[in-house]
Amino acid sequence: MNLNIDKIRVNLVDKMKRGQMVRIIYLGASCTQRRIPGMHWGDWLELACKLQYGGGMFQAFSAGVGGETTKDLLNRLDRDVIKLSPDAVIMTIGGNDAIRNMPLDDYEHNLLTLYRRMSESGVLVIFQTYYAWDLKRLPGVGDKLNKFMQIIRDTAKKTESPFIDQYERWSPIISQKEYVDRLLMDPLHTTELGNLVMGLNLSNIFECANPGDLEPAEASKVPKSDSLMANYAKEVVRLMTSYTKEAIEIHETINSKLDI
Repeated sequence: MNLNIDKIRVNLVDKMKRGQMVRIIYLGASCTQRRIPGMHWGDWLELACKLQYGGGMFQAFSAGVGGETTKDLLNRLDRDVIKLSPDAVIMTIGGNDAIRNMPLDDYEHNLLTLYRRMSESGVLVIFQTYYAWDLKRLPGVGDKLNKFMQIIRDTAKKTESPFIDQYERWSPIISQKEYVDRLLMDPLHTTELGNLVMGLNLSNIFECANPGDLEPAEASKVPKSDSLMANYAKEVVRLMTSYTKEAIEIHETINSKLDI
C-alpha cells in the first residue's frame, strides 16, 4: 500500500504545474542503475513529466550503482545527492542487504540515517520497494526479502514519508510464468517491459498521462521552447509503441487484480 502520496503532489507535482522545475535523484543499486537493455523506469518517469508539464520542468539524475547496500549509499550520499540539492530522492535499496544477510537492525538504522541526512538538507525522501523478484529461482531468499521490504514500509510510516510499494503491486502477477518471462530478465532484474510497467505506476503517481494515451495534437500544449524535447520524447514513445501497449495492458491487469 502506498503512503503519503499527497506529499509528492504538494512538493513536486504542484510545483511543476506552476512552471517551476523539480530536480529528482534516483538512489539505489542495480535496479536503479541505468543499463542496457532499453529504457529505465526513471527514464519513463522523466519523459512522462516532461511531456505532461514541459521539457524544462523535470530534471533527473541516476545515482544507482549495482551491488551496493545501504552502507554504500551512506558513504557516497554527500557527493551523489546532497551536493546536488535535489527537491526529492526516490530511494530503492535493500536487495543486496538481504542477500548478504545484513542484520535487520543495521538495515533499519541505515535507512533512518539516510532519511535523516537527506531530510535535514531539505530533500523530500520517497521510499520505494523493489518490484517482486522471481523467488522460485532464489531459494531461501523470499522470507528475508519480505522482511527487508517490510522495514522500508515501516520506516516510511515512521518518518511520514512518501512510499511507493512496487513489490506489493507486482505480487498478484509475478507468480505466473507468463509475466515472469516478460517482466524479468533474470530473477533479480527487470526487462525493458518491466521497467516500463514500473514507470507507468510512477507516472500515474506524478499525475502524468500514460505514453500510449498521448495524441499528436497534444504537442500544441507544449511550450515552443520545449518543442525539441517534446518531439524527442514522442519519437521515443513511437519507437516503443509495442512495449507501451503491452505495458499498459499489464498495468491495467494489475489494477484490476488490486481492485483499483
